[in-house]
Amino acid sequence: MSKQAHPDEFLPIEHALTVLYRLPEPDLAFVARLEQQLVAQPNTAVSPNHQPPNQQSLWQRLFSQQSQSDSSVLRPPSSVRHRWATAVILCLLALGLILAAVGPQRAWAALQAWLGYVPGVGFVEWQDTAVLPSPVSLTQDAITLHVEQMVARPDRTTVVISSEGLPREDRLWPDGGQHQATDYRFELHLPDGRILTTESWTLRLGSATLTFPPLPEDVTEVTLVVGRLPLVPPGLYPESWQIPLRLHPATADLVTALFPRPYVVTDTAVTHHDITVEVLEVAHTPDETAVLVQVQWDNPDWRLSQFSDGMGISYLVDENGRVYQQTMSPSSGSQVQTVVRRIDEVTPTPVSDRPAFSRIMHFEPVSPLAQQLRLTVGEVGFHLLTDTSFAFDLGPNPQIGDTWPLDLRLDVVGFPVHINAARLIEIEPMPTGPGRNAPQIPARVALEFDIEPIPAVGQATLQGFGLDGGRSGFTGGGSGSITEDGRRQMAVMVFTDDPMPTGVVTITVPKASIVWQGPWEISWPVP
Repeated sequence: MSKQAHPDEFLPIEHALTVLYRLPEPDLAFVARLEQQLVAQPNTAVSPNHQPPNQQSLWQRLFSQQSQSDSSVLRPPSSVRHRWATAVILCLLALGLILAAVGPQRAWAALQAWLGYVPGVGFVEWQDTAVLPSPVSLTQDAITLHVEQMVARPDRTTVVISSEGLPREDRLWPDGGQHQATDYRFELHLPDGRILTTESWTLRLGSATLTFPPLPEDVTEVTLVVGRLPLVPPGLYPESWQIPLRLHPATADLVTALFPRPYVVTDTAVTHHDITVEVLEVAHTPDETAVLVQVQWDNPDWRLSQFSDGMGISYLVDENGRVYQQTMSPSSGSQVQTVVRRIDEVTPTPVSDRPAFSRIMHFEPVSPLAQQLRLTVGEVGFHLLTDTSFAFDLGPNPQIGDTWPLDLRLDVVGFPVHINAARLIEIEPMPTGPGRNAPQIPARVALEFDIEPIPAVGQATLQGFGLDGGRSGFTGGGSGSITEDGRRQMAVMVFTDDPMPTGVVTITVPKASIVWQGPWEISWPVP
């Protein structure tokens, strides 16, 4: 999701009020009647420097209260409180008049006028934002590169690209291949010669979502440079793409014409196991239903697992029982087999003194007849750091094939873990990818442990944990595998050319993953 997964914020109140003041004037006859009632009230404070009540409008008298600061200092406290109470009442009446004149639905729609949803980018607040008004394309040797979206916000710039004319991935990479971060170059060239490079990206065959730093305020024209199309082997297809782009300010008319308008959902928070799942915003397009979901939790030591993986069994249901399954974003393409991401570690955002994380979940498009939706989240997973360790004696000369019966019982973040055996095995050299030409991982010796099935604790399960033998000279470890009967086989390793540890070795458990079972069920009306 770089600082990923940026939770979309609600509109600043000053912009919402600006929109409100642009709405049609309230009914004049109603205002006149209200004025007569207010004038008739006793103890109404009027400055001698002001016009008589019958020569001032309601709005003039409302705002004239602010010009009496000098004389109000000399007023008795009760008079001051009365004056401010009157001003507050008038403010509320003014807002009430607006709502009465245009209707609450229209007023709320106006408050959301600066919220938008851009397919492939996400939920956007349009303040101080510029967009690409239409896709821009460039064709070289029968391959076309499209810049579908570009959104320049105050905190980042997002570009969505796709391509046409490429064969399927299995034809491009028949022997497999590696996709390294250094294989690709994406840049934004500014008119003054400065170059912005990507902070993060998600690549699929021929398409990508690219995140750059924010543009300088005065920059509206840039050139996107793509060194090589995403996940395309070097040298086979055109490279060094350069596409000039011109941005336009995100005015209300422009964004209304280009993008669907989302709606804000309120009062949807559902809490189980001190974990709160909440729907914040929703957008409907002909291709998808996008739902911005936020998860909050209490323990600051927990880190949410991969959001899409850690929230399994998620789907939407309407009031007629029709189910809408979770999907990939439509911008991801249909012939994708490999997805490569370069994303920095996510740091949770504090919300009301609780860690939180937000992400957009994509579902099938909702029926236009749907009036109520319910999101069901089956489980939520977290990573935890642990301080668990164990030790045992390998002896003075351990050899491949040696075994050690064990009866080690550990507590891993509250789950009982029973290790009943260990053995030394040799792992043959193995390729890093499926192709014949993929680099080889050298042969290694693994100290493998057999672990009994781990029971659930309440509604939580221990999804996995890691082993680390670095204190005793082992160079690698992992989370291992699970057999059909629930037994785990986990190992720490050493390359065959390195010395084999001997004697008492210490193995640590640095981290673990737990999954909490739901379901979290969240319902809201469709406007």
